[in-house]
Amino acid sequence: MITDQETNKVYISDKLQEFYPKFYTRLIQCLKMHHELPDILKGTKDIWCRDYMPVQISKNKFALFNYDPGYLKDPKYRTIQTKVDWIVKRLEQHGKEDFREELKVDGGNVVKGKNSTIMTRSVFTENAGLKIEEYEKVPTTKKSAYSKILKEVVSPNLITIPADPSDFTGHADGMIRWLDHDKVLINNYNMSEEEDSDFILELKQTLFDNNIHYYELPYNPYINRDPADASGVYINYLHVKGLIVLPVFGQDEDTAAWRTMKSLAAKFFPGTKVVTLNCLEIAREGGVLNCCTWTIKE
Repeated sequence: MITDQETNKVYISDKLQEFYPKFYTRLIQCLKMHHELPDILKGTKDIWCRDYMPVQISKNKFALFNYDPGYLKDPKYRTIQTKVDWIVKRLEQHGKEDFREELKVDGGNVVKGKNSTIMTRSVFTENAGLKIEEYEKVPTTKKSAYSKILKEVVSPNLITIPADPSDFTGHADGMIRWLDHDKVLINNYNMSEEEDSDFILELKQTLFDNNIHYYELPYNPYINRDPADASGVYINYLHVKGLIVLPVFGQDEDTAAWRTMKSLAAKFFPGTKVVTLNCLEIAREGGVLNCCTWTIKE
């Protein structure tokens, strides 16, 4: 698998400048300062390009899944993958060899490690047309069928974790990121807050069962008035080779998150710069930096 640290190219949606011009300008300035000027994906309908773009398996191999999320009802904002210029070009060159349209998967639910891939179990409910909390209704046979395809396409070592019940997308990239082959970074969930304590315990037990050690990053969406607001979700950062752009929100946890990320980067990604970027505008719409960027190794 191509990990975040191995990627060297950043893409963003052509809608980012249209919908959020001030944030777009800050992001471009930040990336330009660190020699990571992004390319623009044309033909999109919303800014969350991580979800509808392909998952990169190796330098020349991609997996393009069916983008049809149950939480996105308005067709006005549902990107048609075969109209995005990068995908059109890829299909012209390689035909449909990348297209795994038999399975619905959002790219934000695929957290790639070198030897393993983590996804939340929302992939099972999404393909069964159910809500996240209805996971138990998915027949075991269907879960096995979905897992088989994912293991064949994405990674033979697929680890599925419980979805955060407070996240309407069910994506893993707002919960967990790889640091090393057996170490991850997770949110520092507060058991005394509104989070489901059973979910937190199950998440940590799943990591333990798979011999994965975890570090924790500050996390505080609890003060948000809108449950869809991603403010306080620092783990949804942009990571491209040599650079981590950490979202900040004007919260008390901003400094602690930056210090924690800087310390971890020094330990696991030597030479990687950690910078911050105010992401309040887009966070209020339900996503942050990993969601609104697509990174690959060219």
